[in-house]
Amino acid sequence: MSEASSAETLYALAAARSAARSMLADVAALGSHHLATAREAQAVFDAVRARALTLEKLEARHDETARSEDLHGEQILLDEMATTGWHRVRGGDARCP
Repeated sequence: MSEASSAETLYALAAARSAARSMLADVAALGSHHLATAREAQAVFDAVRARALTLEKLEARHDETARSEDLHGEQILLDEMATTGWHRVRGGDARCP
């Protein structure tokens, strides 16, 4: 092998090594950027999920309150019907069969 050929080979290897280092640095920087973006996205997701859970709990409480109010209204109506019927029977109301 001639001296010129081996010098050119060494320069080519040095250039390839430098290019590989540069590409690895670019990939590492890109990976760091993606990691930071993923962490930011996770933080946003966690905040939104916490808010959604709060709203879901509020919805469940509202549904329970509405159901309770409906049942209370029905109970008042049933009590009123029972009391009116009892008074009709006890009072000898002619309208009562």
